[in-house]
Formats: sequence, structure tokens, C-alpha cells
Amino acid sequence: MAANYRATKRAKSPADFLNKYRIVEEEADETIHFLEIIKVRRKDLEMESSGLIKEYESFLSVVVASIQTIKRKNSGLK
Repeated sequence: MAANYRATKRAKSPADFLNKYRIVEEEADETIHFLEIIKVRRKDLEMESSGLIKEYESFLSVVVASIQTIKRKNSGLK
């Protein structure tokens, strides 16, 4: 996910920038999913995984808001 976020800085066009952010969104959501699995399967890691889930959910919220802003600024992008 971090590498994909870094790649947004090398976007070649507004559409490429938006696409790269969408990949970051997908990767963050997948990370949350896997942390939720760990939380259920490994009770000894429940506290740590709960904290990480909250952090990634906050990050995902920022990414989603960024995507909406990008789309608004470049209304021709879908």
C-alpha cells in the first residue's frame, strides 16, 4: 500500500493520479480485511490488531475523501 501511495507522486496525468489513488484505496481496504481476520484468529493479538484497524480505517477515510476531491476538481474523470 505504501509503495502504491508513493507512486501517486509519479502519475503521468490526472487520470493516472486518480487510478493510483484508487489502487491505494483497494490496498488499504484489503489490509483492514486481513487485520480483521488476524483479530478473530489470534486472540493474543486482538488489542494490537484493533488499534491497527482503527489507524487503517482513518487512513482509508482520508484516501476516499482525496479521491472525491480529485474527481470534483477533474469532473471529466470517472
